[in-house]
Amino acid sequence: MHSAPPITITSVITDFLGIAPSVEEIIAFRLPDDLEARGLELLTLSREGRLSNETEAELEEFTHLGHLMNRVKLKARLKLAGHE
Repeated sequence: MHSAPPITITSVITDFLGIAPSVEEIIAFRLPDDLEARGLELLTLSREGRLSNETEAELEEFTHLGHLMNRVKLKARLKLAGHE
């Protein structure tokens, strides 16, 4: 029996964008609570100098995709305000 692949920030964001969300849905988008908590856990590990190579890569993924979604949300807000 195959187990489901782990839910990652990449899979959550690509699944969300893949449904062609409205501008309002993009602005309202938030990560699921468990992924928010994982991001905070990774930041704590980083501050404490306790990241492994694997968790460092995971934190980089969170950082990169977090910045990407912030840019997408900003563009959505500008579009909604008529400032494309």
